[in-house]
Amino acid sequence: MAKARRRIGKRDPDDVELLALALHFQVPLRTNDNDFEGCGVEWFTTAELLKRLGVQE
Repeated sequence: MAKARRRIGKRDPDDVELLALALHFQVPLRTNDNDFEGCGVEWFTTAELLKRLGVQE
């Protein structure tokens, strides 16, 4: 939690828990929230994820 709080807490305190989970489990996030940019986890917007999965919108 402390690492996540340092990385995103000032930008968006509501995202600290989600970032902490992503860091702990070393998984990417699916979010349209640009606050996660530069936080040390891979993240995809919904559109990017659908494109990578080959799903048409």
